[in-house]
Amino acid sequence: MRKAIVLLFVASLFGLSVSADGTWLEVSNGGFEIRHPSTFAPDTWPADWKALNMGVQGRFCDTDTARTGLCGVRIFATRDSAQTLQQVLANLPNVGDTIELRYWSKWDVDSIGGAQLVITYTDATTAILNLNLPVPSGVNPVWTEFVGTIVVTKPVASVTVNVRTTRRNSRIWFDDASVQYLPPVTP
Repeated sequence: MRKAIVLLFVASLFGLSVSADGTWLEVSNGGFEIRHPSTFAPDTWPADWKALNMGVQGRFCDTDTARTGLCGVRIFATRDSAQTLQQVLANLPNVGDTIELRYWSKWDVDSIGGAQLVITYTDATTAILNLNLPVPSGVNPVWTEFVGTIVVTKPVASVTVNVRTTRRNSRIWFDDASVQYLPPVTP
């Protein structure tokens, strides 16, 4: 028991996540707790996430509205194109694995966006899992969980996770993003 507690503590120091059953999750800093070093904290990008097409108002490590922990991330779209935080996962799944994407979100204006998992296969084809907010989304000030799965059908070159808004004036909070590789069940 002590070993498990120490392992969880060390994992949390490095922004790694562990599921309830003790398996490692693939997203690093999925709770957006660790920030990039900046003199402008808390207005910084979460560590291990790359910002794509973000405006100045699009980046907030929001300590006031985190679902769990001290921090969540808010993306406020200032453009009509997608504003995205992206992470390329370090580990690759095996053929036949099921990939589970999970995240929590809330929004305070009619917004368009959500999370996306992109599998790029070694033959350069892709498979995409989109977990988007309902359209029209209305206003949802309550944290809502989104979960989806996709099965790996060919050898994988890369796996990318995106959390994003795709419409001007969308304002979406994200927290507790995770990806888990589940091996095929053998009878």
